[in-house]
Amino acid sequence: MAQKLETISIDYAIQLMKIIVFNEKRITALSDWLQKCVEKRIQKGQPVTVEHLANCGTMKRIGFLCKGMVEKFEKKAVSNDARRVFQYELAQIIFDDAKSEVEYASTHAE
Repeated sequence: MAQKLETISIDYAIQLMKIIVFNEKRITALSDWLQKCVEKRIQKGQPVTVEHLANCGTMKRIGFLCKGMVEKFEKKAVSNDARRVFQYELAQIIFDDAKSEVEYASTHAE
């Protein structure tokens, strides 16, 4: 019989998932890939939003991977609301980083 996990607070869950993203190679590779996709869209002048990025399949995969890792290591459940907020916050970070990279590249082009 599966043991029911205690649910942790949304803020704590989000912090743990952020730590995992920046330390887990597989998840970092997915995050980097998303950032490159956003950079290409920005360079081409195609519309891209944080909301779209937060709800894309790759971001959902990252969210579920992080949620699973937190539950595995903390032995406590992470709510779907916490996962969705985490996905949005990570999408904002990726979007801002991509925008900065494109701006930097355009001002330092030779």
